[in-house]
Amino acid sequence: MTKTLDLAALAATGEARPIGVLMTRAQLLEHVAASFAQTGNRRFKLLVETEYWATETLRTTSTTDNIFAHVETTLGDIGLPTNGTIGRVMDNLGLSEEDVHDFACYCHTCTSQIDGANAASRLRTIAGRKA
Repeated sequence: MTKTLDLAALAATGEARPIGVLMTRAQLLEHVAASFAQTGNRRFKLLVETEYWATETLRTTSTTDNIFAHVETTLGDIGLPTNGTIGRVMDNLGLSEEDVHDFACYCHTCTSQIDGANAASRLRTIAGRKA
């Protein structure tokens, strides 16, 4: 089953911006993954122990200075509304808390940063799961 974004829900966010291209969840994740893959050796800061974060803490955490900054920029470039929080990224990409952990937590590498190729690989793994 393909999951699509609810445009009415996006419009209700108060940030009315035209969406350039309508994409399924899998297509959006692939678009963001491709963007990471094109970054070469650039490193992205991972988060620490996200599996222990309260939902509200996770959702309200800023995307500034972590791996989600690149995701947010990529989504903004295609017209999806962003507000600087991981929660908005989760909503735009249909990510669960488990997905966020699998994508952005340092515990999978025991390092504080990840390169674009590995970030892309993590997103492609998430895209292959059923939503």
